[in-house]
Amino acid sequence: MELLLIFIMGVSIAAIPGPLFFKMLELSFSKRLVEALMLSLGDFLGNLFVLGMIHFIWNEINPVGYQGAMHLTGALILAYFCYDGLKRRKEIQMEALPEPMLFFLKAPGRFKFCCLGMLIAVSSPIVLTFWVSLVGANFSQPSIFSPWLKILVINLGFLAFDVGLIILSALIGNSINNVYNRYVSMVSSSFIGGFSVYYFFLVWS
Repeated sequence: MELLLIFIMGVSIAAIPGPLFFKMLELSFSKRLVEALMLSLGDFLGNLFVLGMIHFIWNEINPVGYQGAMHLTGALILAYFCYDGLKRRKEIQMEALPEPMLFFLKAPGRFKFCCLGMLIAVSSPIVLTFWVSLVGANFSQPSIFSPWLKILVINLGFLAFDVGLIILSALIGNSINNVYNRYVSMVSSSFIGGFSVYYFFLVWS
């Protein structure tokens, strides 16, 4: 059950539109599925690397007494993600890639999309802050499951959503906007809101 919830959290967070989301849509609409999948793979590897490094550093530092602060930080960020997802329900607002990342697209070959996905994954301050809080509040705590397994599972949630988005948008084109606005955004935001409430509960328990 714990791993399933972690997987759902990964899927839900991946459903929040951002630069990676829109670039995958752009590639999928033009039937450039290999490039879109490479972008998704880069996002998977980037987040896997970031979470792995945070967990390694956290264990080396081994801070004591910060679990409540990590729960609160995670709850606040999840609440923001929930609000942002619900705010976007009426219309998906396009987000362009940051200017420094555009030089990757000028390189030859398809591997550039994997590099771009990795760069996007490691360059969002709010996501990095959330990863730190998640590792400190959950992944580094005693459990029957290895923290490395949890890290893998939440990233598989990211990958599952990305691949599903690529395939669906390639099949139905611009109609993906209606599907996303009506169903995906509402469901993912609801799950994120539930996780936020749970983390707030842990702060006071």
